[in-house]
Amino acid sequence: MAELFETGIWDGERKLAIRILAGRLQSKSLSLSRLLQAKGLIVEKDTVREWSTETIQDENGDTLFIGPDFEGQSLDEVCSNDKKRGLCALLDVSRAFMTIDKLHKNIPCPPSSGILINGEDEDRGTVLILPPELAQRAFHSRDQGARSSSAVFLRSPRAEGFAAEAAFLLAQMVYRTASGQDAYSVEQESQDMAQGSFIPLRERCPELDAGLARTVDETLFKPRPADLARLVSALQVASTADWYRELSPEEKNDLSRQLAVSQMKLSNRKRREAFWRSKKSLVAGFSVCCALILVFALSLADARRGKPHYSDLSPSELVLTYYRAVDTLDIDSIEACAERKASKPDLDYVSMITVVTKMRQAYEGKDPIIRAEDWLHSGQPQLSTDQVLYGFTGLSLVEVEKSEKHVRFRAEYTSWAVDRGANEDIEAIERQTKADVHIVKRFVIDDLALEYLGARGWRIKGIDRSVR
Repeated sequence: MAELFETGIWDGERKLAIRILAGRLQSKSLSLSRLLQAKGLIVEKDTVREWSTETIQDENGDTLFIGPDFEGQSLDEVCSNDKKRGLCALLDVSRAFMTIDKLHKNIPCPPSSGILINGEDEDRGTVLILPPELAQRAFHSRDQGARSSSAVFLRSPRAEGFAAEAAFLLAQMVYRTASGQDAYSVEQESQDMAQGSFIPLRERCPELDAGLARTVDETLFKPRPADLARLVSALQVASTADWYRELSPEEKNDLSRQLAVSQMKLSNRKRREAFWRSKKSLVAGFSVCCALILVFALSLADARRGKPHYSDLSPSELVLTYYRAVDTLDIDSIEACAERKASKPDLDYVSMITVVTKMRQAYEGKDPIIRAEDWLHSGQPQLSTDQVLYGFTGLSLVEVEKSEKHVRFRAEYTSWAVDRGANEDIEAIERQTKADVHIVKRFVIDDLALEYLGARGWRIKGIDRSVR
């Protein structure tokens, strides 16, 4: 268990301390100052008060961030010891998250091992959220074995804001508590999340309350801010039914067969992915990675709720909306403007950049993307090796052909990026943090073909691209 905290006596008083292991705390004064100023939150029913570091101490090379005492256990420990008590604790934490969301919407979501709770099953427990920045730094100072014992520090590529990220964390915790297994594998976490590749909880643990299992599965696939309230409601309903239900022998047999089929499908998919990864020297590594991420985008095409609709836009407005979506990493708008075959290169790359950005935010707590237009306006300052330049500038659009149901445009613009070598996959983007920064400037000409589809409006059917 990756316990991030410990209690003890310091300066004659009982305190709680967060330990960052030796060699894992950056010595820069700004980094240390930011961690000292980071605030935790104590939630007791509907009231919230802050928890903050009072002093730091060095102990055999480790750094201890010491603050007020809190009597409680980590969420990981509670959930691993007893399933029903763990689910009750998750209900308490979900209510605490709802309270925090109303008052502190911009805080990052901590790893599960950075959440402490006290109180018994029949009481609503008091919850301590350790300072998220400090908890993440302490969490990543542990070795891989210790980190994997903690349910979640992962973030979904499409979770936007505290409520969606908190819902994603809670869904993973319910999944692990009820089934004893993780929804997403540690070894392939980014690929699995990009595809929504997991065995549904309703199959993994069919005796769990059906409504709760369904809500968890939907949240794991695509977390939305509203899912936090849905999870609170589902946990409350399941708690009144004592969490589990009795299954008939016939149901058990049917669900057992269904689980076996799902496991076989997932296993076959992973073997195919492993094969293509091993052959990426023969086929472009970038294409392999984009294919994995594209599955995620395509699998969401049927989930129409909340999708943008551009049927009322003129052809030129639709094209400008498309390029704006590419520049701002808006996957939904790219899909709404263009056919999949036409947008495939842009959609692949935007999906990959989105995954990388979310993972970097989860690990480092900052957005690595530098917008090309902002970079140019600020005088093209030197980029650090942990920054990713992205975007295009100077877009011009000319209508070259028009009929009742078909229009063609010529778009010209300059794209900017950081050179990542021959294989522009996720690993290559992360490797650039250890190499010199090389800015790549390309002049791009796109020939766009649009078609009028009646009630669906105009749609980009093809993009013929040349780069120099």
